[in-house]
Amino acid sequence: MHWWRTVKLQNVIHQKHNPLNSVAQLVSRNLCKMVKYLSQEEMTKIDQELVSEYAYSIDQLMELAGLSVAMAIAKSYPRNTLTKDGTVLVCCGPGNNGGDGLVCARHLKFAQLVSRNLCKMVKYLSQEEMTKIDQELVSEYAYSIDQLMELAGLSVAMAIAKSYPRNTLTKDGTVLVCCGPGNNGGDGLVCARHLKFFGYKPSVFYPKQNHKPLFENLTKQCQEMEVPFLSFLPDAQLISDSYNLVVDALFGFSFHPPVRPEFVDVMEKIKKVKIPIVSVDVPSGWDVESGGDADSLQPECLVSLTAPKRCARLFKGRYHWLGGRFVPLALAAKYELNLPPYPGTEQCVLLTPPPS
Repeated sequence: MHWWRTVKLQNVIHQKHNPLNSVAQLVSRNLCKMVKYLSQEEMTKIDQELVSEYAYSIDQLMELAGLSVAMAIAKSYPRNTLTKDGTVLVCCGPGNNGGDGLVCARHLKFAQLVSRNLCKMVKYLSQEEMTKIDQELVSEYAYSIDQLMELAGLSVAMAIAKSYPRNTLTKDGTVLVCCGPGNNGGDGLVCARHLKFFGYKPSVFYPKQNHKPLFENLTKQCQEMEVPFLSFLPDAQLISDSYNLVVDALFGFSFHPPVRPEFVDVMEKIKKVKIPIVSVDVPSGWDVESGGDADSLQPECLVSLTAPKRCARLFKGRYHWLGGRFVPLALAAKYELNLPPYPGTEQCVLLTPPPS
């Protein structure tokens, strides 16, 4: 059976038999009659299954829960309608509910920073600077890799949803997400899961899978959402005919040219597609400092994470987003990042073109 028939068959089976279809699709089909109100026992079982059966970490669940609370507060009580300088008291208990509250408080703080408009010109980072920032986020600011990857992948999915809204796409909203073996590939897996929730139909090409527990869990989460994984990458014309977008999550800021032999054919096929390419953090194959040449991948959309890298100065595509809204004020000040204000509780912000 051809790969595209397999994907179509999987999609048909998924639509017919899976009651947990994407949120956006459920809304449009009006399948939901009455939201169920859970008992303590039911909620306990669901929590346990999210971890044991669907491979979520507590860090992931708490990050998304706290973020959703902060976003609900921002929608119910917009910052510009509040007095007393927007002060909010968050009372936290000793358990997971208190953890949700702590995450919520952090995201509310990020939302408050918008009104201060401290940004002048965003800094473009070297590979060495980005490596140090990544290390400090974990060692000094106590983020887990799970948290950082969840927020990064979510911001990429949100940037895609803003640049290429689901209702403007053909081919049933199909998106091909190409993932590498490192953290950039992990961001791609998280992005694919959130795109599924947003009503897109992502497929994943993951040729060199990382077998560390975190990456295996991210893979399982996609599989449990019935996101198809391709066993090989079809040629450029078939990709263009079958998908609306390609998400390039192959190599990140730690990449050093040249491209390894096992990825040369993959890169050549992606470069030849006739549909928009969305690159995660750094266009794959580019030197993080000096960028790429005329023969390099040329994405239409770039989602820089944490802060843009120096190579992003050479990006000439249509959309340049900044995502990864998790940088503490002190860390941003230390490295003089001059990050732009994010609107409200948004997880991505559109950057203005860099100076020439």
